[in-house]
Amino acid sequence: MSKDEFERINLLSEKALHQTATSLEMEEYHQLLRQCNAPYKVKFSGNLIDKDKDDVLN
Repeated sequence: MSKDEFERINLLSEKALHQTATSLEMEEYHQLLRQCNAPYKVKFSGNLIDKDKDDVLN
């Protein structure tokens, strides 16, 4: 999230808290919040299981 997006979400959250946000601002707030909370994808490389030991490798 960029600095501008962070500042914008802070402004919109204040407006939402004080119930002064328009419906368009609330939509923008929820969109920014979803971007902020987007889960990170975990990528694994190599073998995860040692077939000889049946143990999980790090």
